[in-house]
Amino acid sequence: MVFRSSIKYAQKVIDHAILDKKPMCIIPNSDESDYANRYRTRIRNLHRNTTQIERETGRQETYLGFLFLQGHISEDRYVRGPFIHFPVYTLYKQEGKLPGWYIVFSDDKKPILNRALLEALKKKRGFNLPVC
Repeated sequence: MVFRSSIKYAQKVIDHAILDKKPMCIIPNSDESDYANRYRTRIRNLHRNTTQIERETGRQETYLGFLFLQGHISEDRYVRGPFIHFPVYTLYKQEGKLPGWYIVFSDDKKPILNRALLEALKKKRGFNLPVC
Protein backbone atom coordinates (compact mmCIF):
# COMPACT_ATOMS: atom_id res chain seq x y z
CA MET A 1 0.00 0.00 0.00
CA VAL A 2 1.37 3.38 -1.02
CA PHE A 3 -0.29 5.44 1.73
CA ARG A 4 1.37 3.90 4.79
CA SER A 5 3.75 6.19 6.66
CA SER A 6 7.41 5.57 5.90
CA ILE A 7 10.61 7.45 5.23
CA LYS A 8 10.60 6.33 1.58
CA TYR A 9 7.03 7.52 1.12
CA ALA A 10 7.77 10.86 2.77
CA GLN A 11 10.76 11.30 0.46
CA LYS A 12 8.54 10.52 -2.54
CA VAL A 13 6.03 13.20 -1.47
CA ILE A 14 8.84 15.72 -0.99
CA ASP A 15 10.27 14.89 -4.41
CA HIS A 16 6.86 15.43 -6.01
CA ALA A 17 6.36 18.70 -4.14
CA ILE A 18 9.76 20.19 -4.93
CA LEU A 19 10.98 18.60 -8.14
CA ASP A 20 8.30 17.52 -10.57
CA LYS A 21 4.99 18.64 -9.02
CA LYS A 22 3.17 15.73 -10.63
CA PRO A 23 -0.07 14.56 -9.01
CA MET A 24 0.55 11.71 -6.61
CA CYS A 25 -1.86 8.90 -5.76
CA ILE A 26 -2.08 8.72 -1.98
CA ILE A 27 -4.97 6.24 -1.59
CA PRO A 28 -5.50 3.91 -4.55
CA ASN A 29 -8.94 2.37 -5.03
CA SER A 30 -7.28 -1.03 -5.23
CA ASP A 31 -6.32 -0.84 -1.54
CA GLU A 32 -9.20 -2.19 0.54
CA SER A 33 -7.39 -2.35 3.90
CA ASP A 34 -8.97 -0.92 7.04
CA TYR A 35 -6.21 1.68 7.13
CA ALA A 36 -6.95 2.87 3.58
CA ASN A 37 -10.72 2.87 4.16
CA ARG A 38 -10.34 4.98 7.30
CA TYR A 39 -8.17 7.54 5.50
CA ARG A 40 -10.34 7.43 2.38
CA THR A 41 -13.22 8.73 4.53
CA ARG A 42 -11.02 11.44 6.05
CA ILE A 43 -9.70 12.66 2.70
CA ARG A 44 -13.22 12.64 1.21
CA ASN A 45 -14.36 14.90 4.08
CA LEU A 46 -11.31 17.15 3.66
CA HIS A 47 -11.98 17.40 -0.07
CA ARG A 48 -15.66 18.24 0.51
CA ASN A 49 -14.81 20.92 3.10
CA THR A 50 -12.03 22.59 1.11
CA THR A 51 -14.16 22.58 -2.05
CA GLN A 52 -17.03 24.25 -0.19
CA ILE A 53 -14.71 26.87 1.32
CA GLU A 54 -13.22 27.60 -2.09
CA ARG A 55 -16.69 28.03 -3.62
CA GLU A 56 -17.78 30.36 -0.82
CA THR A 57 -14.64 32.48 -0.57
CA GLY A 58 -12.92 32.04 -3.93
CA ARG A 59 -9.71 31.17 -2.09
CA GLN A 60 -7.79 27.93 -2.32
CA GLU A 61 -5.90 27.59 0.93
CA THR A 62 -4.98 23.95 1.38
CA TYR A 63 -1.35 23.34 2.22
CA LEU A 64 0.84 20.39 2.96
CA GLY A 65 3.57 21.11 5.50
CA PHE A 66 7.08 19.66 5.40
CA LEU A 67 10.19 19.80 7.48
CA PHE A 68 8.56 19.80 10.90
CA LEU A 69 10.11 21.34 13.96
CA GLN A 70 8.97 19.77 17.20
CA GLY A 71 10.14 20.52 20.72
CA HIS A 72 10.56 23.14 23.39
CA ILE A 73 11.90 26.48 22.22
CA SER A 74 11.75 27.81 25.77
CA GLU A 75 10.74 26.51 29.19
CA ASP A 76 7.15 27.59 28.65
CA ARG A 77 6.81 27.17 24.88
CA TYR A 78 6.44 23.90 22.98
CA VAL A 79 6.08 24.03 19.20
CA ARG A 80 5.24 21.56 16.50
CA GLY A 81 4.91 22.89 13.00
CA PRO A 82 6.25 22.81 9.47
CA PHE A 83 8.86 25.22 8.15
CA ILE A 84 7.35 25.20 4.65
CA HIS A 85 3.76 25.05 3.39
CA PHE A 86 3.22 23.66 -0.12
CA PRO A 87 -0.07 24.66 -1.80
CA VAL A 88 -2.04 21.56 -2.79
CA TYR A 89 -5.49 20.31 -3.58
CA THR A 90 -7.09 16.89 -3.53
CA LEU A 91 -8.54 15.14 -6.54
CA TYR A 92 -10.46 11.92 -6.97
CA LYS A 93 -9.79 10.04 -10.22
CA GLN A 94 -12.18 7.24 -11.11
CA GLU A 95 -10.46 6.31 -14.35
CA GLY A 96 -6.94 5.98 -15.65
CA LYS A 97 -3.86 4.00 -14.76
CA LEU A 98 -4.32 4.21 -10.98
CA PRO A 99 -7.81 5.29 -9.81
CA GLY A 100 -8.02 6.77 -6.32
CA TRP A 101 -7.34 9.90 -4.28
CA TYR A 102 -4.55 12.17 -5.43
CA ILE A 103 -2.71 15.10 -3.98
CA VAL A 104 -1.97 17.73 -6.62
CA PHE A 105 0.78 20.30 -6.14
CA SER A 106 0.02 23.80 -7.40
CA ASP A 107 1.91 25.01 -10.46
CA ASP A 108 0.93 28.65 -10.10
CA LYS A 109 1.38 29.11 -6.33
CA LYS A 110 4.77 28.93 -4.66
CA PRO A 111 5.57 27.28 -1.33
CA ILE A 112 5.55 29.66 1.62
CA LEU A 113 7.59 29.78 4.81
CA ASN A 114 5.80 29.41 8.12
CA ARG A 115 6.44 32.94 9.31
CA ALA A 116 4.66 32.37 12.64
CA LEU A 117 7.06 29.53 13.46
CA LEU A 118 10.08 31.57 12.36
CA GLU A 119 8.91 34.53 14.44
CA ALA A 120 8.50 32.31 17.52
CA LEU A 121 12.05 31.00 17.03
CA LYS A 122 13.36 34.53 16.66
CA LYS A 123 11.49 35.84 19.70
CA LYS A 124 12.17 32.94 22.09
CA ARG A 125 15.58 31.70 20.91
CA GLY A 126 17.11 34.61 19.01
CA PHE A 127 17.24 32.41 15.91
CA ASN A 128 17.09 34.55 12.79
CA LEU A 129 16.72 32.87 9.41
CA PRO A 130 17.51 35.17 6.47
CA VAL A 131 14.43 35.20 4.22
CA CYS A 132 14.78 36.22 0.59
